[in-house]
Amino acid sequence: MRHRKRAYGRAGRRIILAGIASAVGLVAAAYLLRFRTSAAPSAPKSILYATVRLDAPFDPSFAGEMIAARAGLFEHEGLSVELKPGSAETDAVRQVSDDNQTIGVANAQSMLLGRASGVPVVAFAAAYVESPVVFYTLEKSAIRTPSDFVGKRIGYRPGQDTAIIYQAMLAKLLMSRSIVHEVKVGSDITPFLNGEVDVWPGHAGVDAYILKQRGVGYNIISPDSYGVHVPGSVYLTAERTIRENPQLIRRFLRAVIAGWELTYTDYATSIPLIASFDADRLTPDLIRFRLEQQRALLRPLGARFGEFDDTHWQSLQSILLQQRLLKDPVELSKTVTYDFLRDAYRRSGRLE
Repeated sequence: MRHRKRAYGRAGRRIILAGIASAVGLVAAAYLLRFRTSAAPSAPKSILYATVRLDAPFDPSFAGEMIAARAGLFEHEGLSVELKPGSAETDAVRQVSDDNQTIGVANAQSMLLGRASGVPVVAFAAAYVESPVVFYTLEKSAIRTPSDFVGKRIGYRPGQDTAIIYQAMLAKLLMSRSIVHEVKVGSDITPFLNGEVDVWPGHAGVDAYILKQRGVGYNIISPDSYGVHVPGSVYLTAERTIRENPQLIRRFLRAVIAGWELTYTDYATSIPLIASFDADRLTPDLIRFRLEQQRALLRPLGARFGEFDDTHWQSLQSILLQQRLLKDPVELSKTVTYDFLRDAYRRSGRLE
C-alpha cells in the first residue's frame, strides 16, 4: 500500500509537471504567433547554426537568450543555437574570434580591452545598457553617498569591473583614493556581513538577493546616479562573422529582443522557462527578484532592449585611458556597430 502511494505520488508529480510544461508551451506559442504576425512575414527556410558563449553560469542576466532558446524564438528565426554557460575563468571575448558561427556575451570593458589587444571582435547590441555595478552598505550604517566613504573601509577587487567603476566614480566626484581605506576582497560577501568592510562592491540584484535571504538591511549606491554611465554586458562577434555571416547576427538579435520582451511581459511563462536551465539553483523567488532588480539597467527610460549609444562607449574608453588600462584609444567606429539594431527595430513594429 505504501509502495503504491509512493508510485502514485511520483506519477502525480509527472502529470503536474507535464501540465505546467504544456501550459508554458501554449503561452509561448501564442506569443510567437503575435510576433510572427507583426515582426516578420515568414520564418526563414534555411537553418543557420550558432554557438552562443556566455561569460557566466546560466542566470537571469541571460534571460533574453535563455527564453529565446526555450520558447522557440531561435527556431522561428531559422537558427539552431547552442547556449554554452561560462565561469569566472571564461574569456568569451577571445572565444568568439575562433569561427564565424560564434556569438559572445561579455562585459563591455573586457570587450574593449580585448579589441585593443588585437582580438578582432565587434559589439552589435547591449545586454545591460547600463553597467550593473553598484555598492552596498548596511542599512544601520551612516553611509548613503560616496561622500560618506571618507575614512571607511572599501571593498576592492583589483582588475574587476567593480574596481574600474569605483575609481571612475571617485574621479568624477574629485575624491582621492587616499582618503579611504581599500580592503582587497573576493566574491564571498562574508567580510561585509562580519563588519570587516563598510562598503561592498557588487552587482545589482546579485549581492542584494544574498542580503535579502539573510534578512540583512542594506543601502545601494548606484554610480550612474553620480554621472558614471558606461555599457554593461554586450553581445559581440568576430569581424569575420559581421562580414561573412551577417544574416546570423540579424536573426539572433531579433530572437533575443523577442526573448527579452517575453521575459518581462509574461512572468508566468518566463520564470519557469528560466528555472528549467537549473531548477535547483534558479528558484522562482530568485529569478523574479533578479529580473526586477536588473530591469532598469537592461532598458533604461527612453531606451529599447539592446540599444547602446556613442556617449556610453566614449565614457568607458575615457575611463580606461585615465586608469591606464588602455594605452591608446580604440577606433570605436570599427569596434561597435549599430546596423543590426537599426535593422531589428525597423523590421518590427511592436518592439518599441
